[in-house]
Amino acid sequence: MMYTHNEFATFTSDMEEYCNHYVDREALLYIMLANEILHEIHPNIVTIAEDIIGCIHSLNVIFLIIETALNRLPFTWFGIIYFVLWSGAYVVFQWVLHASYFTWWPYPFLDLSTPLAPLWYLGLALVHIPCYGLYVLLTKAKHVSLSRMFPKAFVRSI
Repeated sequence: MMYTHNEFATFTSDMEEYCNHYVDREALLYIMLANEILHEIHPNIVTIAEDIIGCIHSLNVIFLIIETALNRLPFTWFGIIYFVLWSGAYVVFQWVLHASYFTWWPYPFLDLSTPLAPLWYLGLALVHIPCYGLYVLLTKAKHVSLSRMFPKAFVRSI
């Protein structure tokens, strides 16, 4: 659902709490109508109006590939430092927000109150390593292929 409070209020599973003055009723109505129209057109369609975050992650991958294809920056091995710092800063930022006033976690596995939280954090860090490796391979493949296709025009900067 769409709320106008930006997560500054705490909600439980009580239905009256979800349907109060914090709800953007017009946006909710448009989402419900769009959902009904899509199910009328295609009965077997799967619509996920609330879980838009998955789409954003997919778009980030596409934008990263486009940016990598269009820039001239070579891959440097110390670039992993930025990757580690950015990921760590995001996690610390979420901890500070949660300790301050937010009660909502963007990802349920970030919640520190669960007993498996350390394993989730370790698993998340380990999953990022092959993702970074794939990006390294992508940049290397770009530089190799472009230097072969355009030997005089594509000069790597050091």
